Amino acid sequence: MFFFKSNNHYLDRDEISDYLPNKIDSSDEIQFSLLRIGAQDIERMVKLCQEYNREHPTEMWLIYDAQKNSFDSRYSYEGRYDKDEELLPRLEFEKWFEEVKENQL
Repeated sequence: MFFFKSNNHYLDRDEISDYLPNKIDSSDEIQFSLLRIGAQDIERMVKLCQEYNREHPTEMWLIYDAQKNSFDSRYSYEGRYDKDEELLPRLEFEKWFEEVKENQL
């Protein structure tokens, strides 16, 4: 799941093409392609962690700043979703999105 910040506006993935002056292809097909690529990368990372007998992250927050050409990330190794049946990844994403907007991150 992903979102964008452009000119101090925080946009969910479904809003980005409406906001930009130049239209982009933000179709479901493109978005699912991006998610598929991300899922493949995660599978490779898990295999690599297993190969070196290391724990793999259960959550990753990835932030790319296009203006600075910099990448920031946070990782969690806690299996939070296994412990709480009502804790859903989509709700956690929405909480993170609101946190970023409120704190102007």
